[in-house]
Amino acid sequence: MSSLRTPCGSADAETSTSKTLSTASAETDTPNLAGGYTLNVAVRPDKLAARHWTLQVPEIDAAVSDPERIARKMIVDMRESQGEVKACLAVVARGIPPPELRRMLCHNMGDLKGGVEEHLERLGFTDLCSELAAQAASSDPGRKSRAVRNISVDAEAGGSLTAVGVNTMRHLCYLMGFGPDNLAWLGKNDSAMAWFESAGGVEGLRTMGYLPHLSRVGGLDIARAAQREHPGVFVDLMSYMQARTCWIDDVVERFVGDCAGAAANVVLLGAGWDFRLLRLHAVFGDANCMLYEVDAPGTQQAKLKALDRVEDKERFTRVAYVQCDFASECWRDKAVAAGLDTSKATLIVWEGVTAYLELDAVQRTLSDVAERFAEAPCCMAFDHINPQWGLLQAPAMVALGEPFCPSTMALTPLDWEDLVRGCGLRVVEHFAPADREDLYLPARSDGKSVGVLPQVELMMVAGNSALVDGLRVLRGSSSG
Repeated sequence: MSSLRTPCGSADAETSTSKTLSTASAETDTPNLAGGYTLNVAVRPDKLAARHWTLQVPEIDAAVSDPERIARKMIVDMRESQGEVKACLAVVARGIPPPELRRMLCHNMGDLKGGVEEHLERLGFTDLCSELAAQAASSDPGRKSRAVRNISVDAEAGGSLTAVGVNTMRHLCYLMGFGPDNLAWLGKNDSAMAWFESAGGVEGLRTMGYLPHLSRVGGLDIARAAQREHPGVFVDLMSYMQARTCWIDDVVERFVGDCAGAAANVVLLGAGWDFRLLRLHAVFGDANCMLYEVDAPGTQQAKLKALDRVEDKERFTRVAYVQCDFASECWRDKAVAAGLDTSKATLIVWEGVTAYLELDAVQRTLSDVAERFAEAPCCMAFDHINPQWGLLQAPAMVALGEPFCPSTMALTPLDWEDLVRGCGLRVVEHFAPADREDLYLPARSDGKSVGVLPQVELMMVAGNSALVDGLRVLRGSSSG
């Protein structure tokens, strides 16, 4: 669908976004802290408006971390969490030589700063990796120091921990003045908020000139060098979550606009703490769209409980909340029972989900969409990880109890395109987050953005033949 190839929304949407950024926080009833920013609407050749924020900073890359301090902290962290590390290695690192294990275990990217590697060697890092690798090789690969929770059905634990973490990053972006999610405060993680404040908070962004997490790797220039050296690694997750949120917002807006009043569905599949269907109420407006959130009981129940804290609930009644045990139930059957009409144009948002699914589950979902939604235009907007990042992050995810699935983690961007086509769908767009950096990340007065983004294809829109061939149905236009 050609309009979905456009990375940004309409000029009207930009006005709406600007209003969102200046809206008082529902939690504190204080203005959003965006004093250092000006919002400039740049008109692109395609006549659509692009998001762009400019930050004036007095100092550039002022906070540079001490390499020896980073090295010592990494050693201490490994020794204090040795049980967790052993469990991770037993699952994902069998047969990997110590140099590669060192790269995997340095998931805070500190070793990419000049001088850290030498200090690590002096402090015995390689010997510690070899010791842990030997312990892992003799352990049961199925044994974990923390049981992997069944996030499909676990209601008592509040569902997915990673969903809460992602939502917290959305909230932090909003506090800093450029994130669009003014409802993310409902599900933020308090420990992450405390870390943000300790790293300088909103004022730290203004004085350092980059997102707080980058101080751990020595600043923006070092982070950019690291991103060039490792194009598929998420050097800064906050930058990625900001870009992913804005991209999917734009996809939703373009889909609703292309439907031009025709009956349609928007489905958040594995919604997590995504408040998109509520905060984009201006986009949906009088559109003839049915809205659905499908998620595991644990996460959805925690989310609905949090929504009780919001006074204005009128817009919530438009969303149908569908609980599904993804391990044993068909999400489509559950959504149809709640009113979903698969004969209508449908957008399925599958954000931050694929990395946790086995390959056969991903194939079943894609094939199901191709076959069961064939009567009308249908597309899926989703992201995926890549082997480079999966290898680095796998130990931490196992320790968290929400591991990546190896069969899916191993897929390259080209593999994903082949998979989509093999399931009967077409690739509408597939791009690297860095390609949209100028649209979705704030820019400083020197022209650099305040964060860094992966440089390999991770974001995709896949559509059925009715979507790709039937543009006139959606757009009311004879153009293809």
